[in-house]
Amino acid sequence: MNILLIGSGGREHAIANALVKSPRLTKLFIAPGNPGIAEIGEKALLNLNNHEAVCVFCVNHDVGLVVIGPEQPLIGGLADALTKAEIPVFGPSQAAAQLEGSKGFTKDLCRANNIPTAAYERFKDLDAALAYVRRKGAPIVVKADGVAAGKGVVVALLGFLEGEDALVGGKEGVSLEGDGIVGLGGLQVVVSALFSVTRCFAAITKWCVAIATCSVAIATCFAMKWCAAKCIDVT
Repeated sequence: MNILLIGSGGREHAIANALVKSPRLTKLFIAPGNPGIAEIGEKALLNLNNHEAVCVFCVNHDVGLVVIGPEQPLIGGLADALTKAEIPVFGPSQAAAQLEGSKGFTKDLCRANNIPTAAYERFKDLDAALAYVRRKGAPIVVKADGVAAGKGVVVALLGFLEGEDALVGGKEGVSLEGDGIVGLGGLQVVVSALFSVTRCFAAITKWCVAIATCSVAIATCFAMKWCAAKCIDVT
């Protein structure tokens, strides 16, 4: 079987290392890849935003499975395009990928279904966000509502001024002003209470969302999100 692996980070490198161990693998294509992964498979020059081109590549190269690692192609609907073209894909639909693409969407989903989550509000307006931070005080968490490549979160522990700095761009991470919030992937922020517990993780399955406790102060891990989230109707 020929496999196309989408991604270029350490996560995709680990996936590639696992895929090449399969006796069923004939050829591994990687897009865009990186120098390390290039030693394992063949780099494919693809514009991942051009879903039709990706599908054509898969047909022309007899790709039997596409594995999507990064969030952005999933949020952009690449898995949906591949599914429509009847090309097997490992990754959630665009609708399910909202769980990764929007912190506000995920928080709203938890609140609507009585799933424990820290108290929060969503804001587009800077003054309203600042007023909320001042009213709630520290500790408080300010998050960019969008794909932020592992950034976009400020935990204000010492005082509400840290939260204010995050909102106005005085602290690295989140900003409602200038290009800060846009550069981090969203036009909204989610301001929430600090959910301090000994253990916490969230596992999403076809049947339920399970919450348990984990050994970090704040951790939300959507275990098995790549396969399980595909089974959830989140529209």
